[in-house]
Amino acid sequence: MSLSPIVLLYRAAGCPPYEKGGFHGVLDFEQHRSYFIQADRERVANFFELVVDGVDYDDPRSLPPRGVTISFLAKPSTKNVSTFHADISSLIAQDPKIAKGEAPSDFYLLEEDYYDCDAEQNDSVDRLKKVCSFVKALSFLAHYHDEKSKGNFLRLVFIRPDEIGVSKPVVLETHLDSEILSSVAKLNLEQMDGLCNSSEVEDSHYRERIGIFGNTLVEFVGQQVEPREAFALLVKNWRKFFESYQRNLAVYLSGFAFHKAKREVAQAEIDVSSKLSKIVGDISGKLLSIPVSLAAIVAIPRSDNVIIGALVVIGLLLGGFIVSHVIRNQSSQLARVVHSKEMIFSSIEGRKDVYPEDLVADIDQIKAALDEDVERLKSLLVIFSWLCWLPFTVAMLVHLYFCFAWFC
Repeated sequence: MSLSPIVLLYRAAGCPPYEKGGFHGVLDFEQHRSYFIQADRERVANFFELVVDGVDYDDPRSLPPRGVTISFLAKPSTKNVSTFHADISSLIAQDPKIAKGEAPSDFYLLEEDYYDCDAEQNDSVDRLKKVCSFVKALSFLAHYHDEKSKGNFLRLVFIRPDEIGVSKPVVLETHLDSEILSSVAKLNLEQMDGLCNSSEVEDSHYRERIGIFGNTLVEFVGQQVEPREAFALLVKNWRKFFESYQRNLAVYLSGFAFHKAKREVAQAEIDVSSKLSKIVGDISGKLLSIPVSLAAIVAIPRSDNVIIGALVVIGLLLGGFIVSHVIRNQSSQLARVVHSKEMIFSSIEGRKDVYPEDLVADIDQIKAALDEDVERLKSLLVIFSWLCWLPFTVAMLVHLYFCFAWFC
């Protein structure tokens, strides 16, 4: 059902006075005949006093195909809210769904000559639709609805989870009036819509944002305000409320960021320390070959054979080469660990200006300790790289000494 044909007839008649639920008009018959038939078919109006060129007709279906002028009395149907209304206040009063967040459609405002299907915008209607969106979003964010309410409005209940059973909840009754409509023009609903349209999948802090919104509303409205006044208070002071909500949210997110940063620093310390320990652990078994190799030198003077002594020296040479190569690999591994450490801490230190002083001090202390461990490990690897050749060097000197003694 569309109100369009009766609106076209009303406008074609020059927007005559609307009295006792209807209006009179005189129009060119053939030009407007289809409007009467369509309005009757859509059942959006009842027609009386239909007169075409002096002849009376009972209803639009009996109108002749030809004629010059038609006079009529039209009364738009009032069976639903898709009808004529004096103004926006009359529409709000007659449509019980508006205060529940459901925007009206297919209506005509007499005072402003505005039809809902017109292409032109209307400030009053735009504000009405905006307040409907606000009510719907607020009902989504409410902890629960008071279903016992029988009025043409919603009773939205907000509570503080940590004060259940201790303090009274805050109740908002979504009564609408012209004062609220004038205040709603200042509402910025983008972030509120973002809360309603988001989810835990898209936003890891979704539940926390919803909770902070409810807590802030309870704090802002207070428990001494009547439910009817609470809704008006929120609408009229929406900017202040949302600034308070954003402050509370920023405090939470800052605390979360600091705890996250602490976890990152602690995890970085564990990762780097374990990698440094692994470097020494991987070669500890091979480093034990150094004292064992030194014990093998005893076999040279006991052999009384130049060839056996030479084989011992060659064996220690190969052993030294293998251990030296392993130490070189561990040095390369250490360089990669140091590079990884620098990358991790450069990203952490890039945010130091927003961290509290105790966290900054912890970061500096951890980094200094790790740097000290790295330098100590570098020194150990240098020492081991020299010590791995000690068995071969000593064996070579002993072998040369006994070769000189055997031949001389």
